[in-house]
Amino acid sequence: MSYIDCFYVCEDIAHRGPLNIRKFDTLDTAVEVYKALPSDAVKALGVQNTAPLPGSLDFVQCHNGRDVFIQDYKHCSGWDNPEITRMIRELRNHLILQEDRSIHFITPEYDDLFTLPDGAKLLLQYPDGSTKTVPCKACPDDHHFTLGNGGVLHICQFAELCRKNGITYAPAHSLPEDVVNTYEIYQIARSSPCEYVFLNYEHSKDLLNAADYQLAYRGMLGSRLTLDNIFDLHNRPDRPLPAGMRSVSVSDIIILHQNGKDSAHYVDSIGFAELPDTFCSSLKSQLKSPPEKLFPER
Repeated sequence: MSYIDCFYVCEDIAHRGPLNIRKFDTLDTAVEVYKALPSDAVKALGVQNTAPLPGSLDFVQCHNGRDVFIQDYKHCSGWDNPEITRMIRELRNHLILQEDRSIHFITPEYDDLFTLPDGAKLLLQYPDGSTKTVPCKACPDDHHFTLGNGGVLHICQFAELCRKNGITYAPAHSLPEDVVNTYEIYQIARSSPCEYVFLNYEHSKDLLNAADYQLAYRGMLGSRLTLDNIFDLHNRPDRPLPAGMRSVSVSDIIILHQNGKDSAHYVDSIGFAELPDTFCSSLKSQLKSPPEKLFPER
């Protein structure tokens, strides 16, 4: 039995009131009718199936004069099957479709980080080192998406929420060429008897011990976020994660994970002193209890 019952064309899915929907037995006919409709409305072309409880899905919608391929079928039980795959192949031969929808992940400064295709999974890492993998669904406007079963988020809103809570994000299934830059801030624990806390590098360089530090914050590193910017960001009245860490001060250490390389920088009384490469791995092996885990919610 065929999975596809019929094809349909909707004149304008954004129309208020009853929709003008026409059904067709063949894809060729549906495509010709769809193409003949004006492109200044949100017209749609879709499929109705033969399931016991029939369902329908749009496969093409016209947004701002562009025919956009819709991938909702990947998230609906039973729809991702060989018959639908063959139909999609024919559809692409009939229409010049825009690239599949994708999600652009950025920093709050709108620096580009990476792009995920619609339906791909995002890896979230919390301040305590735990991780969570969540599927993402793109919206047609290229600026909003849904995270798991949550509500709609603007890409900048998501970036701001993650910065506020010390959460980093990356593709769950990254390729070798995918490099996501991040930074970490390590601070001497408040309860530590360490004698060089808040002292400049000249006084502490011979006393530095990775065991005195704990990870306080992890954030995304955009192309315009320098060490000075990080210092300023974490000293503002609205600084990130205020309940989990104090403002960045002398004796703190900032590690940059940038373009596949790590570098550690001691916050000095003026500027920063770069530490030996071995200090990065030493710090990671000495992690202590970090701040409370928080999750960005709308």
